[in-house]
Amino acid sequence: MWHDAGALGPSMSSENLATYRHDLANPVNHVVGYTELLVMGATERQATELELPLQELTRCANELRRHLEEQLPTELIRTCGVDLPAVRSTVSASAEALLRQVSSLRAQINGRWAEAEEDLEQIAHAANRLLALTAAGVQV
Repeated sequence: MWHDAGALGPSMSSENLATYRHDLANPVNHVVGYTELLVMGATERQATELELPLQELTRCANELRRHLEEQLPTELIRTCGVDLPAVRSTVSASAEALLRQVSSLRAQINGRWAEAEEDLEQIAHAANRLLALTAAGVQV
């Protein structure tokens, strides 16, 4: 069970940090993948009205991936040099931004494109999983 470990201390194991990174990476990869599907689908449908919101969703997804790579690289995990509160804060803020974008896109699509609504649901599910993981902390 994950629980709040606060700032990293000497008892934090690199194995636990690697597991936490893996647990965060799965929903991040889902977000990026489903975002790419949405963009491809919008291009095929020539849904130009969705271009700007999809660009913003793509930006949020890519930022989330970049933050994870920068804040939880293998070397910092190995040395237990991760700033866990910063990771949790950044991932939470990114997940909340994704949820805002999903809400905005849902309003624009409003029942006109079932596949996009399903993709948005998957992105929202992954973002909520990230929020749960960041709230839960890391096992010590």
